Amino acid sequence: MVNMPATDKSMRRACLTMSNISSLAILATLLMAIQGVPAKAESALPVQYGIEIPDVTVQTERHYLAVLTNKPLVQRDKISASAMISATRVDGKTYYTLGYSTPWSAGCKINGRFSFATPLYDIGSKTSDRLVCKDSIEPGSTTEITMTSSSVRNGDTISFSSTMKTKQRASHWGNDVTASVNIVIKIEGSRCSVLELNLSALDKASTSKDSTSYKTASYSKNCTLR
Repeated sequence: MVNMPATDKSMRRACLTMSNISSLAILATLLMAIQGVPAKAESALPVQYGIEIPDVTVQTERHYLAVLTNKPLVQRDKISASAMISATRVDGKTYYTLGYSTPWSAGCKINGRFSFATPLYDIGSKTSDRLVCKDSIEPGSTTEITMTSSSVRNGDTISFSSTMKTKQRASHWGNDVTASVNIVIKIEGSRCSVLELNLSALDKASTSKDSTSYKTASYSKNCTLR
């Protein structure tokens, strides 16, 4: 992979140093996709905005030590929201992104400004990206994001799979996150159904034994083409 100069407009799969203008542009493109901005050209699927999956619930389990007693504690909670597989254009080609919640999207700070990144799905192909962010406002603070994804269309069935690893380090803290996606959608004309949806993640602190795990608890079997 190659570092892009700030004048390079390709913004294609490459090793991006987040001080580059091109890096900011690709993160902005991905964020627009999460927010539901439609692709400006014909997409590979029969959708304009994307595929909405309502009522996706993820179980979280946090393990940590109590401050006063130093005893191990467990806190369980749930995340419930709609998931959106959105079409976006990058370098003249249609890709797809998943918008749901952290940790399935990751953030980078550049000079105090926060931007999001998420894996790109290229139907029929595999993709890989690596982003490195350095924040001059916080010397020594770095974020490294590596992403791999694949998407396969077999007749009326489309699969989306990805793994994203985020490594954050600062002077007094750090964490390592691995987040995985495995979704299988069936589209028959205007009808859409979810055959499989697995979201999982593990967030581990680098300076303590604290950790949080994420796992799909339930999801709607129906989806909507937007």
